Amino acid sequence: FVDDSEIRWISRAQWADCENLVYCYAEKRKAQGIKVFVLPEGAHHPLALPGSLSLLVDILRNERESGVRFGHIFIDAGTGMIAQSLLAGAVALERNTVFHIVVLAGSFEDFKSGLSQVIQYTEKFLHVSLHSLPDYRMYYPATARSFGSTNSTIFSEIRRIAREDGMLTDPVYSSKLFITARQTICDQTLDGNILLIHSGGGLALSGFMDRPVFSSPVRKRDKP
Repeated sequence: FVDDSEIRWISRAQWADCENLVYCYAEKRKAQGIKVFVLPEGAHHPLALPGSLSLLVDILRNERESGVRFGHIFIDAGTGMIAQSLLAGAVALERNTVFHIVVLAGSFEDFKSGLSQVIQYTEKFLHVSLHSLPDYRMYYPATARSFGSTNSTIFSEIRRIAREDGMLTDPVYSSKLFITARQTICDQTLDGNILLIHSGGGLALSGFMDRPVFSSPVRKRDKP
């Protein structure tokens, strides 16, 4: 929604140094008397913490209202702010649940590093000391592991979930979560009440309209 002249493009060759370039730009503009707020990728920032912590509060409220307690919770993670806040909130509220994190971007170490940051954000925000972590397990996607990659299995899953459950999942995040969760539940024979958090992203389907999953089959017209 901004004019092209207001966008400062960073080339792929410079992307590894993206964060440094951004902060240098912000400092340069600050010296000119122009305030610049830098929003990190994935909104991984202390100001996003109150909103991201609210996910666990909503889960607890829904459990209380429905009379159902979840023993296992699955969630996907890109930059990881939401998933990391879920874990931090579980520590703060002493919630004893097994969390399953499907890491879709970066590595397990990247996720742990981000989690350490979020723990610090949470301690400062809630004025508490968090000395432990909840029981959580990390997984890479069961298929199409590279971030943003897709394959026929992904689109078959999107079609299956739409037909059987009546909801749309996207090929980058939620469909990979559902595939990995189903495989994990079977492999580990998990039982009890299990929650899969659908993070949205349905609008991303508009970028894949050329895929066969969205094509209508050609049917022959019956003769009158």
